[in-house]
Amino acid sequence: MLYPFSILLLLFVVLCVAASEVDNSIEQRNIIIALHKKLRHNHKDTSALKWDTILAFQSKQYVKKCDFNRKSDISGFANLIAIDNVASGFKNWNQTINAWYKGNEYYDYDHPGYTDAAATFITMVWKDTERIGCASQECPSGTLYRCLYSPSIPIHLILDEKEYESNVATTK
Repeated sequence: MLYPFSILLLLFVVLCVAASEVDNSIEQRNIIIALHKKLRHNHKDTSALKWDTILAFQSKQYVKKCDFNRKSDISGFANLIAIDNVASGFKNWNQTINAWYKGNEYYDYDHPGYTDAAATFITMVWKDTERIGCASQECPSGTLYRCLYSPSIPIHLILDEKEYESNVATTK
């Protein structure tokens, strides 16, 4: 019976380390969750997202490099469970998340599918997504923001229009 206890202890240690590496205050987390809830609520059958410390830790590992030229990183482990939104040039989480949502202006509900212009919006409102973890980093060139969403799939690889119809719900 020592083996299951060891696994639980290891998981606890990993979560504690991850939590200590993420600098989001409770207030920031609440803003991120509340704004996503409000914007996702505009769409049929989308649920509120739950905060995920591991996703927040992965987001922090990305933004703390302050590399504004890096492309979205969904390789390896993250590729199996999550997809991200990354941004810079905004003053706070409110501006950042609202800018991501503005991609809805470029989404065509009559011909559902992926477009680069709507990608951040699609990621935010993907119906099957349940968890989110975000981080930001003050850098010499400005603040870098990232949120990871899970479960998700690389939306740019989906060619089936029906997948978009069922996961990017129309507005209420």
